Amino acid sequence: MGTKEKRVREARHMMAWLCFECPLGGNPADCPAHAMRLQSFEARRRTLARMSDDECLELYERHKACNQRKEALARREA
Repeated sequence: MGTKEKRVREARHMMAWLCFECPLGGNPADCPAHAMRLQSFEARRRTLARMSDDECLELYERHKACNQRKEALARREA
């Protein structure tokens, strides 16, 4: 299995979890997965299934960057 395939598998696995709640709690309006979390369970599942590998990777990368920014901000404010 190549590097991209591993990244896609990780992204799909993580987005299946991240589409329910932000790791920092709740569903922040500025989160890349915010709109997806407003959907029903079945709609979330369908949305993820319909995403191309590149779309899923892009969403996961945007989510990771958002999470890292918020964690860094929280550390500075502590």
